[in-house]
Amino acid sequence: MDTTQLRSYIRPLRTWWWLILAASLTAAITCYIYVRMQPNVFRSHATLVVGRGIQDPNPESAQLQLGSFLARTYADIAQRESTADAVKTTLGLTWLPEVTIEARPDTQMIEVSVMDTDPQRAQAVASEFVRQIMIMTPGSQESDARGRFVEGQLDNLQTDIAATEATIRERRDDLARATSARQIVSAEQEISALES
Repeated sequence: MDTTQLRSYIRPLRTWWWLILAASLTAAITCYIYVRMQPNVFRSHATLVVGRGIQDPNPESAQLQLGSFLARTYADIAQRESTADAVKTTLGLTWLPEVTIEARPDTQMIEVSVMDTDPQRAQAVASEFVRQIMIMTPGSQESDARGRFVEGQLDNLQTDIAATEATIRERRDDLARATSARQIVSAEQEISALES
């Protein structure tokens, strides 16, 4: 390449250097302003370990495989709408920030990651998802408490049903002994109300 050909390439650059510089500065300033206007995004992480394999100094492969399977199962359940609704209800939120829940491949770990513009909300949502996952486990204290509550409610319901059936039998006996139309109608109405 000779010098005249090189000068023919450089000449437009020397003439229009200011335009190239102005375009570069405009692009740089625009990018700077755009980046400054973006809100800060915070990420909160929480990690759960599923199973007892981590507590055992010499775990068996079956324990580790079971823990890995359970981690995938719990992570799948935690991604369901019912879990998100429970988190929203507990925290009093109408919406949730971006939440990612995944079981780490070939491990017993579940990772919960929340991205939000509010660091406290991100942390609260991540913690509540962890709590909801722990509630799902059969051995959790809250799960046991719920089970005891349901059993207590069923016992109360069974007692109420037995008492109502005894009252219905008494009213039927009263109906059999009734002598006036008024007593018969009253007993039939009471039996109907008790049955419903």
